[in-house]
Amino acid sequence: MWKELGILFSEMGWAPAICLGLGIIFIVIEMFEPGIGIFGLLGAILTILGIILRIADSGSGNPIIMFCLLLLIVLLILGIAFALMVVSVKKGWLSRTPIFKSDIAVPVERTEATRDYSFLSGKLGIASTPLRPSGRVAIDNDEYDVVAAGFFIDKGQPVKVVATEGGKIVVKSYEGDIEK
Repeated sequence: MWKELGILFSEMGWAPAICLGLGIIFIVIEMFEPGIGIFGLLGAILTILGIILRIADSGSGNPIIMFCLLLLIVLLILGIAFALMVVSVKKGWLSRTPIFKSDIAVPVERTEATRDYSFLSGKLGIASTPLRPSGRVAIDNDEYDVVAAGFFIDKGQPVKVVATEGGKIVVKSYEGDIEK
């Protein structure tokens, strides 16, 4: 087997070497930056062409063993590249490179279509409907859709706004009187 491996690479011409090299590079590019598949398809075609060209010009080696060795080497390289890509994605390494665009079209925290309810934080109101867990609350003569944090709240109970997250208003039951 080691003899066949030596023959495989020592007698390889330029055309199969370039096809195999470019094919593997294009497949790896498609792995790391998926698109419509042009690089992946071109890489697969070049890799197969490189293997065929090498086997067609097998010289003194056994073509079946050379095919198996080339296929094993290509799959091993692509497997290592795939594992590296998976680890990079999980660790967040790819998002820090200038090659990959990590920006999104709309800001995560708030968009123009999302109303800003942060001015309601800490305000008191009255439950206009039962909050099980969502419902409506009257705050400063305006009605708001809210979500109760924790337990259900009956209609007419005093509530306090404890958080606002984008368009979501979170209230808790309030122990005390609310002046109207």
